[in-house]
Formats: sequence, C-alpha cells, structure tokens
Amino acid sequence: MIIGIDLRPLIHPHRTGVGVYTFELLQALFSIDKKNTYILFCNAYRDVSVHMPAFDQKNVRFVYTRYPNKLFHLGQLLGIFSLDQFILRRVSDIDHFDYFFSLNLHFTHISSKTKTLKTIHDLSFLYFPDCYSWWRRVWHRLMQPKKQVASSRIVFVPSNNTKRDVHRSLGVKETSIQVLSPGVSSIFFSDTALSSKEVQTKYNLPSEFLLFLGTLEPRKNILAIIEAFVLAKPHLSSTCELIIAGSLGWKHGPILRAIARTSGVRYIGYVDEIDKPALYCLSTIFVFPSLYEGFGLPVLEAMASKTAVITSARSSLAEVVGDAGYLVHPLYVSEIADAIITLCTDDTLRELYRIKGYTRSCDFSWQKTAKTFLTYIEQCFMNTDQTLTFGALKEQLAVFYKERDWDQFHDPKNVADAISIEVGELLELMLWKNPEEVTSRMETDPSYRTAIEEELVDVLLYCFNFAISTNIELAPVILRKMAKNAQKYPSNVMKGNAPDRFVIAQKKAQ
Repeated sequence: MIIGIDLRPLIHPHRTGVGVYTFELLQALFSIDKKNTYILFCNAYRDVSVHMPAFDQKNVRFVYTRYPNKLFHLGQLLGIFSLDQFILRRVSDIDHFDYFFSLNLHFTHISSKTKTLKTIHDLSFLYFPDCYSWWRRVWHRLMQPKKQVASSRIVFVPSNNTKRDVHRSLGVKETSIQVLSPGVSSIFFSDTALSSKEVQTKYNLPSEFLLFLGTLEPRKNILAIIEAFVLAKPHLSSTCELIIAGSLGWKHGPILRAIARTSGVRYIGYVDEIDKPALYCLSTIFVFPSLYEGFGLPVLEAMASKTAVITSARSSLAEVVGDAGYLVHPLYVSEIADAIITLCTDDTLRELYRIKGYTRSCDFSWQKTAKTFLTYIEQCFMNTDQTLTFGALKEQLAVFYKERDWDQFHDPKNVADAISIEVGELLELMLWKNPEEVTSRMETDPSYRTAIEEELVDVLLYCFNFAISTNIELAPVILRKMAKNAQKYPSNVMKGNAPDRFVIAQKKAQ
C-alpha cells in the first residue's frame, strides 16, 4: 500500500499531546513495517525542519512545502486544490495513494480518488467551547469535522469513551470507528533521559511536591487544583509545594495570576521530553482532575513512572486508570483536597497506587498500537477488492440476531423490517462504501460480478434460515422487504436482478 500522512502536528517546537501521539505512533509504525510506502507531508512558511523527526527508513519519504499557511488552509477550505493530488505532483514515481492518514483535525481537502483515515483525539471543542478562544471556536467550525469524518474509511480514536462521543455527536457508525490507544513514550525507556538529580537541580524542585503537567488551559481544571492545594496545605508537610508544568494554552492568563498570588505554587514552564520521566518520579503524587480528555496521556506517563495518580472520574480518564488511580469529581474542590491529603499522608495507600498504576501502564504499548493500526488498514484494503466482506457481514448479523429481543415483535412484518434494515445498513457500510469503484469493476469484470452475486445469495440464505427458524411466516415477508430495500442500494448490482436472486435464495432455503 501507498499511504500519505499529514505531518503538520509535528511542525511546532514544543510537542504536546497530539504531537507526542503523532511522533510515537509513526516511530513505532516505521520500525515494524518495511512493506508499505509512506509519503510524509508538511507545509509551513517558516523553516520547521529542526523540529521534524528524522525518519530515515527506506520506505519513508518526505514532501515539504513552504507556502503561507493561511493561504494554504484557505485553498483547502474552498476546495481550490486537493491535498493528495498536490502531494502526488511532487512525487515523480507515484501516481496514487491507497490511503491518506490525518493524525489530527486540520484543513484537509482530499480528492475522491483517495480513501481517507482520520484521527479524532477528543471533542472538547464541542463539549467545552468556552475553554477556547473565539478564534479557535471559529477555526473548528471552518474545519467541518462532521463532513471530514463522514467521508473517512476509518475514524481512529484514542479511547472507547471518545468512540462513544464521536458516534453520538458526529454521527459516525460505531463499526467505522476504531480505538488506537496511546502507549508509553520511548523516552521513558531511553538512556538519554536526564537523571532525577539533574532534573531536580534544573528546575529547583523541593524534596516533596505535587505535580500537574499539561497545557495551561481552562479544560485542565488547574484553578481547582490550586484551590484544593490551599485547602490541603495545613495537613501537608510545610515544605510541600505544587508544581505546575506545561505549555501555555488558550486563556492561560487567569491560571498564571492564580499561581502568582498563591504561596507554595510554582510554574516551571514547558518541560522537555527528556526531563519528564525524572520529573514524574520525583513528585509525591500526580494531580490531573481534567474536565474532559480524549485519553489523558500525562496520567499514563505518571503511572509508568510509578507515581500515584489523582484524576477525574469523567470522560476517558477513568477508563485509562481503571482501579489504579484515585478518582475524584473534578468540580468538587473539597473532594480533590481530600484526595491530596489522603495520598500524601497514607504511605501504604500511596504505595499501593504506585504499584497498581505501574502494572496498569504496562498494558499500553506503542508497538501494540502500531500493529493494531496495520491490521485495521490491511483488513480495510482487502475488503475493498475482495468478497471477504460477506463473512464479516454474517458475523455481524449473528451478533444482531443474538442480542435482539425478538419477543417484543408480535407482528412478523416488524421482524422482517428489523432484519432487512439491519442487512441493508451492513451491506451499505461494508460493501458499498465505495460504490463507484464496486460498480465499475462489476461492469468490466464478469467473474467479480458473479462472485459478488453468489456471496450475496449466500447471505440472503443465511437470513432466510434464521427467519424460518424463528417464524415460518417471515420468509415471504422478508423477501419482499429486502427486494424493496435493494432498490435503494447505490449500485446497479441489485436493481435488475434483485427479485430473481431472492427467489433463488428462497428456493434454496426451502
């Protein structure tokens, strides 16, 4: 396969969550995949080459342009040019992409010739718009996330919670959403990371401190952490401090002012990747009661560093930590304060969470994530050209039949409706996702058309066997319903031959 990848999340000097996710996934992917060809693209008017990773694998190439981003984004927004064709014109020996992979929402206009893979990290811009500046709110609207994911072959998300959010709020079918959970960064296993003594000296850290590490923005709930620290301070060691670390984000002004006026609270700025492992290890506890996260990578990093974690019981964070972290309601400051007091004063409990957190972190691996990504796209690629989709269709129908409460359907016609609609949706999702391609091939390849029709008859026979075993009255009813629904399929394959094929299936069933 030839896969284009949007590398724009890596053009910034400081890597935050999306940048870390992009770099680590690609590094793991390129280390295990020597078969597929990857074309990496980025555009920036200024020279950002110093920030870009040096992927030097033989099957990885770069396309780097330097147009003003505002004009470049406008061209994408207005559909003046398609990004995939723009890139291909700069690669002399490649004339197509099998997939174009976007690792974050961006201004991306892709031609109909190329299938797209999208990553949605979270929907905070929908659920917490007040946490963003007015320009960022406009920016997210202009990107049209609903339209982008609607045209994607697969939408990747970092957690099951985000999968539910994308399904509910963006209308993407659950079968089109796949979870790619982050792993622990390679720097946590590297000899290049700084020692604890070096980090403690570099940031002038006390012997005991609470740590928050993340972007300084309202969604991270840092003001609540500061208030909770003030409430807990009388019960803590007199030398204990609250250390705030991370990049400055949207609406960071009130956070910096709160830090400045609160005794024992200090902001140390952005922390380099090589400093993170030691910083987590040095902290007494890690406090991260965010209002909403798509995953919560800092929590995973803290657990991997054997640091006890206090985090939010909301969104994906409870999913990530399981029972290996102290969960709190992020809006209840007193609850956060009680958690701080409990873990700072109870050595046994803190040690328990350190051990459980580290054990939990071992379940997450970038190598595993990269292998999962390859499995998904290879299956998707195979299903584009082969009739293996029907096997998957029958598996889905088996689950559908098993989980449905058929006793609630007193009228056989209602059962027929339910089954035919389900079959129709699954066929449209799994077989007709690229109807023009399927139709074109069927018109030019008689053997392919015959294979499709034979497999479809087999699926229909499967449906009739179920119908007859449930209620003999269903067989003729479901025939008529499915024949009627077949007329709606966006391909000619079923329109002319639908009644005949159903009759064949019915005769086989009898």
